[in-house]
Amino acid sequence: MTWYDITLKQMQQLEELEKDTSMSEEDMVIERMNIIYNEDCILLTVPEFIQRVNDCQFLSKPIPKTKVKGKYTINGREYEVMMNLFEMSMGQYIDFKNIGNRPERLYSIIFIPKGHKYNDGYDMETVWEDMLCLPAPDVAAINRFFFRLTKKYQTIIRLFLKRLMKRMRTQEDRMRMESLIQIMDSFYLP
Repeated sequence: MTWYDITLKQMQQLEELEKDTSMSEEDMVIERMNIIYNEDCILLTVPEFIQRVNDCQFLSKPIPKTKVKGKYTINGREYEVMMNLFEMSMGQYIDFKNIGNRPERLYSIIFIPKGHKYNDGYDMETVWEDMLCLPAPDVAAINRFFFRLTKKYQTIIRLFLKRLMKRMRTQEDRMRMESLIQIMDSFYLP
């Protein structure tokens, strides 16, 4: 087993499991194995269970770095990845801003089924289910892509606001714009 065998869905389940403070450490290990192997590991013999735990030692190591690919095949369906968000439609942009804390939905904004445009004649719930099957290294690469992209766009917006501020006629307008820039900096720039 490797990080490539762990999916986004399993990562989410493991994250939720770590939040549960009511379980004993032994129960936690068993539940982790149930999630990772997608079966009830309590039915395994002790040597089989120990072997499974040993096979999961990779979990203590960092997720391998990879790059976001231009095309993915998930569950037999082909997806093209939109890497240039300047080509994003307004519908994608609105969904991007309002998507919430659901990675599979966020990824569905840039993963477009081959032969389609965004949200054009395909089942979005199928795309969300497919996104849950992405392997952990690809999930990490996509997260890094969104982080870098967000930083890039926020820098561009900040520069635009500063230029706009210089054109402001009144001191009051300049102060409002400076306040907006400070608020934006406090939320977005690391």
